[in-house]
Amino acid sequence: MNFIPNAAAQGLVSKTSKTVGILTFNIKVPHYAATAYAIERELFKRNFNAILCNTGGLTEANIRYIRMLASKDVSGIICIGSVFSNTIINSSILSDFTNIPFVLTNCKVDAANASCVLIDEQFGMNLAVSHLLEKGRRNLLYIKDADTYSGIQKRLGFLSAAQTHGLCADESCIFEAERGLDGGREVMARIIQSCKNYDGLIFGDDLTAIGGTKYLQEHGYSIPDDVAIIGCNNSVMAQCSTPTITSIDYKLDLIGKLSVTMLETILNGDTVNHIVTLTPDLIVRNST
Repeated sequence: MNFIPNAAAQGLVSKTSKTVGILTFNIKVPHYAATAYAIERELFKRNFNAILCNTGGLTEANIRYIRMLASKDVSGIICIGSVFSNTIINSSILSDFTNIPFVLTNCKVDAANASCVLIDEQFGMNLAVSHLLEKGRRNLLYIKDADTYSGIQKRLGFLSAAQTHGLCADESCIFEAERGLDGGREVMARIIQSCKNYDGLIFGDDLTAIGGTKYLQEHGYSIPDDVAIIGCNNSVMAQCSTPTITSIDYKLDLIGKLSVTMLETILNGDTVNHIVTLTPDLIVRNST
């Protein structure tokens, strides 16, 4: 008879809305989109509804979206990406909504209603450095493209791995860049102008790595003969680039599934380990 149950009325009886808010920084960024997709699909399998919010990353917008989701009486909120760490740490937003469980991906926050799915970024950087060493590269640079928890962990991992292997391990081996194709091209222009000696580059994101690769090719460099390149996130673009990009795989599908499992466990009142850390893999392709 085309009857549609009233979700709000059902929530009053069941004491749960069966709706989960998903916050992401920029849905156009492939690894955020892939994680959001994995989370939404997993929620659907478990009979949860999802509200996806694209915040843009500004603190004011993050807080506004969290308050909006709270006003809709969501069962929980999943935040994708370490970009949310600054908002949560520098505001009282979690303590304002202690009745709502938060699951944060790649973002470490100490709060009673927050659980975290982390990636061992430092292990990933060690994989990348070790692989370049195996390929005979000893003059390595790291291109940092984010001042987030994830970006900081990658930087620390690169410096630690470089020091362990007796390589240059100071700030002169780290270059700042804007994430994306243009950021990759711009930072390579600066690196070339700096006359810094290098034969291996590790980028904080695949797209930035592709931008850097294109710039080098346009200026007569052969990849990987002259310079070996590694990206992060193992995106589909890394497989479509020429050459294909070796990349650190952060297992985005698994992050999505674990985030939903963790949230559902909390909602069921069961005991949960509030911090889960995943170990990344290195996917070797033609750029190294």
